[in-house]
Amino acid sequence: MTPLLEAIDLSLRYGATTAVRGVSFAIAPGEVVALVGANGAGKTTTMRAISGAMAPAGGRILFKGAELKGGPHAALRAGIAHCPEGRQVFPLMSVDENLLVGAHTIRDRKLIDARRARMFEVFPILDERRAQPAGTLSGGEQQMLAMARALMSEPELLLLDEPTMGLAPIMVNAVGDEIARLKADGMSILLVEETADLTLRIADSMHLMEGGRIALSGTTAEMAASDVMRRLYLGDHAPATPIPDAKEPPSP
Repeated sequence: MTPLLEAIDLSLRYGATTAVRGVSFAIAPGEVVALVGANGAGKTTTMRAISGAMAPAGGRILFKGAELKGGPHAALRAGIAHCPEGRQVFPLMSVDENLLVGAHTIRDRKLIDARRARMFEVFPILDERRAQPAGTLSGGEQQMLAMARALMSEPELLLLDEPTMGLAPIMVNAVGDEIARLKADGMSILLVEETADLTLRIADSMHLMEGGRIALSGTTAEMAASDVMRRLYLGDHAPATPIPDAKEPPSP
């Protein structure tokens, strides 16, 4: 199967500082891939490059076999939507108006209305709050709105960066359930998430980033059994059943 997205030997810099070096991974259609690791490991930077917010200093990003260039609008037109860290809803605008922002590249009003109606089906709490200012929603409701806004463009790949950051445990579970539903509907997702339980439940494969590189890769089952993953990410969330360790990528 041809990958939906490929990052090939990707390097990213902030000025003279190299934040990501030699990162390669792929996402198949319908797959959920997680980037995990400590703060500053390069996860969000990698995601920003895929969404077009950063130009690679080296390497390539291929989407459906074509090199991805041209910034955020080009990525959005290609079929990539980014739900960034911190939700970033427009607090003074209504839920309805926030969704319309997500459809700003669409000119067909009937299509916009159909997609908005679909978002109210997927996230029924937003239908109840459609006239409410987004800033008055709970943290979990705002996260659902941010996801729905990203989905208004009907992307083929959804980038989710820390979707449960700062949420109460009950809302972590609610947002996790919504991500699981998107996966069941066949959505391809690149996930950055610090809640290990959620990642283990949803991701098909994982890449552990450390110091701007991928230190370990494998299926979620393989990664859950890795001693390195237990120490650096999973902690008490690792399963007790032993599974063969994931394979370390070759040194560049």
